[in-house]
Amino acid sequence: MLRASRFAVLAIAFASVLCAAQDAPPSSRPRAPSTAGVVGVAAELAALGDELSTLPTGAERTRRVADLAARAVLEARADAQLDRRLAAEARATHVGRRRAALESALAVLEPLANELAAANATDDLEPRARLCLELGELRLERGALGDSPDSPSSFGAADAHFARVAGWFAEGTPLALRAELGRAETLAARGELREAALRYASIAERAVPSDAELWREVAPTLTRDDRARRFALLELASPGLIAMLVADRRADEACRAGLRWWSVWRTDGFALSSPSGENTATELARALAMAVAPGGSRADPGSPRSPRSPRSPRSTGSTGSTGSTGSTGSTGSTGNPVTAGDSASPANQASPAVIAWRDDERDAAWFADEASARAVGATNLRAPREFAARVLRAWLDGLGERPPTFAARARATELVLAERIGADPELERRLARAAFDAGDWTEARALFARATPVATGGSVITPGATPGAAPGSAPNASTDVLAAERLWHLARCAEELGEPRAAADGFREIVERHRASSTWASRAAEGWYRVVGTLRLDTPELGAERDAATRAARELATGPVAADAAYRDAQRLLREKRYAEARAAYASVPEEAATYELAWVHRAVCDYQLGELDAAERAFGEFLDVRCVEPSLVPADAERAARRSEARATAELYHGLIAFGRAERNQGDWLTVRRRLEPYLERHADQIAYAPLAASRALIACLRLGDFAAAERLEGELFTQFPDSRWSGAAALEMYREREKQRAALAPEETERATQLARAMARELELVNRTAPEPSFANLRAESRAWLALGEWARARAVLERLIALFGASERADIEKWVLPDLARAWAVDGEPARAAAVLDPLIAAGRASPAVRRFHAQVLGGWCEFVEPGAPGKHGKPDELDGPGAPGDRREPAEFAGVEDAASAARAQELFAALRAEVPRFEADWYGLRFDALYARWRRGRTEPSERDAALAELQRLTDELGGDFERLADFELARRFRWLRTLAH
Repeated sequence: MLRASRFAVLAIAFASVLCAAQDAPPSSRPRAPSTAGVVGVAAELAALGDELSTLPTGAERTRRVADLAARAVLEARADAQLDRRLAAEARATHVGRRRAALESALAVLEPLANELAAANATDDLEPRARLCLELGELRLERGALGDSPDSPSSFGAADAHFARVAGWFAEGTPLALRAELGRAETLAARGELREAALRYASIAERAVPSDAELWREVAPTLTRDDRARRFALLELASPGLIAMLVADRRADEACRAGLRWWSVWRTDGFALSSPSGENTATELARALAMAVAPGGSRADPGSPRSPRSPRSPRSTGSTGSTGSTGSTGSTGSTGNPVTAGDSASPANQASPAVIAWRDDERDAAWFADEASARAVGATNLRAPREFAARVLRAWLDGLGERPPTFAARARATELVLAERIGADPELERRLARAAFDAGDWTEARALFARATPVATGGSVITPGATPGAAPGSAPNASTDVLAAERLWHLARCAEELGEPRAAADGFREIVERHRASSTWASRAAEGWYRVVGTLRLDTPELGAERDAATRAARELATGPVAADAAYRDAQRLLREKRYAEARAAYASVPEEAATYELAWVHRAVCDYQLGELDAAERAFGEFLDVRCVEPSLVPADAERAARRSEARATAELYHGLIAFGRAERNQGDWLTVRRRLEPYLERHADQIAYAPLAASRALIACLRLGDFAAAERLEGELFTQFPDSRWSGAAALEMYREREKQRAALAPEETERATQLARAMARELELVNRTAPEPSFANLRAESRAWLALGEWARARAVLERLIALFGASERADIEKWVLPDLARAWAVDGEPARAAAVLDPLIAAGRASPAVRRFHAQVLGGWCEFVEPGAPGKHGKPDELDGPGAPGDRREPAEFAGVEDAASAARAQELFAALRAEVPRFEADWYGLRFDALYARWRRGRTEPSERDAALAELQRLTDELGGDFERLADFELARRFRWLRTLAH
């Protein structure tokens, strides 16, 4: 009884210790790498500096600072969980941010804590202690980051904070116990394993003695609440104690410590705390797995492990690579991997503490002597591994609906992936689901890849080999469900990891091979439909897969996905012009679907395409005039509102097209067309496929009604908003024809209006040619001549070069006769005679140039003059039109154009003019015209060369003598005018 009374004094409020020491469970989803929380706490403290300074030193001020410190600890621990999930480069950056954030918070908090401690007040002792405890935790977080000379001092500062609290309170009180736990954590972080184990063991011993006989005496004297508080304290100390013993290669003692916790938990049925209870369970399972070796204490502890206690989520217990299946099992003294099912030899015996555990979980004797161990079969190596799995299953059961913390789950995952515990598919599946629910996709995929050994067809998303059924075997219903569940989770992991192709293959395999599993087949159909929709490759294979996924979703999925799939399948049929089938598919879209109104309208579109215009018009009218104005049918959400807007745009277009068709056949009136379609462009400018069609039909209606101003306004909007639409081109062609009629009706003196019309027509031809499905030689030729007539040389050249590129072979004769000379003229008149000559050189060399082209070639080489209208850009007819007849009173003025005019070009021009004169009758108008061209070219050359000037003047005098002083002997008035102009210019 003395021993019993010695431990009875521990009936204290351990619940406060538990609450103070608990770590908030991490989020069930990965958090974005950020240290804004820790930095934010420091910034908040700095901002509150003035306010805090006005408060007297006391409990209120201390409590406020302690609350901020606690928030900083929670933020730091939440950030620490991201390290395992980040790639190496991102992890390094994240650690640097965490380190800076912690230092920022500590720089503000520690001076305040020292100030408060120096005040030595008594009324705020408890909040001051809590502040010191939080600062100790922050210092541990900072020291754990390492890679800095400051790390050792961080551990020392943490111990100083914990020691200060331990000195303020009596041994065994809640805050003193928490400080003891902190000091144990500090020793563990420093790698002082035995000292840390002693501190943890001391706390655990206070809670529940390791002497089984003593505990049997004490336990009946305690109330259930007292036992619950003792269990809570044991749960706080046990994970650190087990971890230290395992790290110190004392696996047998670690198993004994863990089995003490296990017995109390299973005997009294207490609820697990988070994360201490979870960490204890996973550390016990790890110790059991490591104890399978000669003598227990010589067990291989597995991969190198930080000695730090795993009691909080910040622990860095080795989990290996949680996303890998390549870890090896624990190795005994023989160096061979030990796996579940191995036969034991004297050198491969399990720890007596492990094997001695009896099946009766309610027996408080959690260990026995070696004789008892041998009696229950010390040579069976399966027992400790299977018992480790049993512990983890019980741990998962004890969590209820609460997901396991990241650190605990990671340790359990390591045991599974490294094959350190007995084969347990159910445990593997449950751990995989826990990782999946937490959003740890890599870890979940690794676990699902090895779980559920059933035939699956070898999905391409399985990372490694999957145990399968014997060839030809047919899986039963439960096996099929498990296989479908496994594949679905693997596919979802692949989707979340950015592997849509692998995810689509996995979902498709479920749909094709596991339709009997209706739930998973339905979810897989939804997933396949969703993922395939994100693949942007445009190949026939992918198009066929999209169609297959849509049909699967329509058949197997439920709710909005099935409705959306039905709508999309109808859309495919409509694109394929299978209008009757599409109409039936649209009719299958349920009214509750967001796409219902779109299906309504497209069903009427199918009627329109099938020629059932009356039915289509009734449906469109009902939708626009009834459904869209009925208050009770107002869309309930933004998605439905967007769908209605799209449906309305479609209905208004086809409603107008029906009226247009009837007006074209003289069965309707153009006013109805205009009323239905003219407002479309303003209402639905975002409908880039429909708006230009509606506007072009409205433009035609305006022209038919004689409202050219309205048509011109619509044309301007089409030019501005849809310059590349073929419907804009169709409207431009209608406007071109109308302007052509207007130009033909102009009086000769309306030159300004004629120019305006010509420019508008050129722009319309440009739009027609740019938007035409197939280029037209005649239309492009007309556009080039229009730009030439307007003196738009660059635009003309662009069109002419396009003509040559498109029709150089098929229209060779016309290209050589008209297009090349026009291109040469555009270059020459625009001040590029060398380029003009280069265009004509091949024709001249091949002997395929007409006399007019050869003459223009000579002019380009030597320069030429022609008469043009005042202010006009030049005469732009064919070369053989350059010498048209003149008449008295002609208003045209002479315009000079430079040629290449170097010595070689000038000589070549004279040769060409002489050859041309030899081909025409002497003393005829053409013969004198060629003499004028040669004389003018020589005179231009004479501006820089006196000898050429003298020769030109002598030639001009001979012509004067020959033709009279005013060249009156020339019958051609235009030619006589040229000679007189040149004589005046020369003198």
